[in-house]
Amino acid sequence: MKSKLDVKPDYVAGHSLGEYGAMYSAGVLSFENTLKLIQKRADAMSNVQGGSMAAVLNLDEETIKSVLNSVKGYVAIANYNSLSQIVITGDDEPVKEACDKLLEAGARRVVPLAVSGAFHSSKMRAAADEFMKFEETVEINNAKIPVVTNVDADFTVDSADFKFKMPLQIYSAVKWTQSVQNMIDAGVDTFVEIGNGTVLSGLIRKIDKSVKTYNVYDKNSLEEFVEIYSKELENNVR
Repeated sequence: MKSKLDVKPDYVAGHSLGEYGAMYSAGVLSFENTLKLIQKRADAMSNVQGGSMAAVLNLDEETIKSVLNSVKGYVAIANYNSLSQIVITGDDEPVKEACDKLLEAGARRVVPLAVSGAFHSSKMRAAADEFMKFEETVEINNAKIPVVTNVDADFTVDSADFKFKMPLQIYSAVKWTQSVQNMIDAGVDTFVEIGNGTVLSGLIRKIDKSVKTYNVYDKNSLEEFVEIYSKELENNVR
């Protein structure tokens, strides 16, 4: 896309693992170091056994938190994906109990996820500690473009902040809804999703229907976006 268009985003963001693509595109990490950190993150997380996750549809955040607080055992929010989709995470039995109670509380659906562990939960603290030690061996730069980070939905530029937040992200909730809302509040009206599929664009439209979303995930979608964006540039010049 860069080779075909003179386009520079005002901000970049990625969901969970996608945050590493965002950091690479912002110059925080070299391509080689991005891959090294992704590999280490995956290895460390795969060493943590057990746990479940489930997506809760059409139930407000406060009700979800209230239900989770009533469950015996560890269960927490993993992802704030959109205003109508929140993912929970934790130990197997507490997650199962929470799923039943959330349906009783009015959730339209509760969908168990096919995952190998309780990602973005405190069960991943050991993985974060292992990752943090490896992180010391990798060069981390200041961002050339602000990265809206998962752990706090904040606009992040300083290398020290990335160094602190990367391990934290492994066991913290992904604040995707808040990240998108903060970008919109900052004046963003167009989002381009780069990667396999259109999931994030769908979530963004659920957060705010007024923004434009585009997808670039293969040759055809790239050519389509280049054509659309080039026409918009011409119109703006006129």
